[in-house]
Amino acid sequence: MIYFDHAATGFPKSGAVIDAVKNAMEICGNPGRGSHEAAVHAAEAVYGCREAVGALVGCPPEHVVLTPNTTFALNEAINGLIDGGRVIMSPLEHNSVCRPLYALEKQKRVRTEVFDMSIEDDRYTVECVKKLCRKHITAAVFTHASNVCGRILPVRAIADAVHDAGGIVILDAAQSAGHIDVTFDSTGADVICLAGHKRLGGPLGTGAMALSGRVVRRIKPFVYGGSGIASLERDMPGVLPERMEAGTLNAPAFAGLAEAIRSRREGNEKEIFRYIVGELKKIPGVVLYGCPGMNPESYVPVLLFNIRGMGSDAVAAHLSSKGICVRSGWHCSPLAHRFLGSEGGVRISIGESNTHDEARELVRVLTSLAE
Repeated sequence: MIYFDHAATGFPKSGAVIDAVKNAMEICGNPGRGSHEAAVHAAEAVYGCREAVGALVGCPPEHVVLTPNTTFALNEAINGLIDGGRVIMSPLEHNSVCRPLYALEKQKRVRTEVFDMSIEDDRYTVECVKKLCRKHITAAVFTHASNVCGRILPVRAIADAVHDAGGIVILDAAQSAGHIDVTFDSTGADVICLAGHKRLGGPLGTGAMALSGRVVRRIKPFVYGGSGIASLERDMPGVLPERMEAGTLNAPAFAGLAEAIRSRREGNEKEIFRYIVGELKKIPGVVLYGCPGMNPESYVPVLLFNIRGMGSDAVAAHLSSKGICVRSGWHCSPLAHRFLGSEGGVRISIGESNTHDEARELVRVLTSLAE
């Protein structure tokens, strides 16, 4: 099997990650639910994950809220920090951003606006954001890198404009974490929501919401229930991260994520990405979206394409028959496809495990299919 579906989840997981999960399952009880040895082991595993994520983004471990995925983290951030006013987002957003905002809009609690952008020119994108920021805005919620075409947005400049207009910035770093810098200093974000199971290499069902000092006192709980502390109170605890973590955490999975972050390595993704882009541009009938060949450094290694005269599902099925895994369709992001001018597409996403030989085989199969 040749796996080019890393934007869905990183695969395969490393032996060290699998061992960390297995070891935690053998010794961990329920974190925060007792002082006995098994509960302590679980609490240590969870705290170790907070430390690893905190080091990755540049915040204290206590400001890291562990979640089942980025979708959950974004819902917590959006519903915990936004209640009224204007909210802006990009035209490349995943449904994990769009749907929570649409739900608030349906309740007449916010007004959402999509800022225009150029897939080629960051300066134009920033000017478009500044125009919307001439009046006060409550928040900007947007992707760091598109899950559809891989385009990296000029997040720091956008964040500065939003802050000047009095708003906060919630960043969807599901596709960027592990590929590029996702620190608070570099992005300017107030909240960073990330996936543990994609380029970071952790188990499925892991994510995090990291909070800057600007919002730690403001965020309200989104899910309510047991927290392991303050059991006699009617409300969720006032302290973080327990205020935002109701119910039992998946200690073994987060032990695996901690190990994945600590032991992650650089891969050949950038070189393989450039090679595939260059070769696909040579194939008659192949349509690339998002202009990745113009400035590859402005992309994480995610590529969207179609073959003229063939549906994306048919292309993906043919690749699957040759043992090559990709994803077709709308990728939970219809807004992005409309912006890019695609009616769905085939997505190639490259990870640490991919090799140049695999890339050459992918190109060979696509060349034969397009003829």
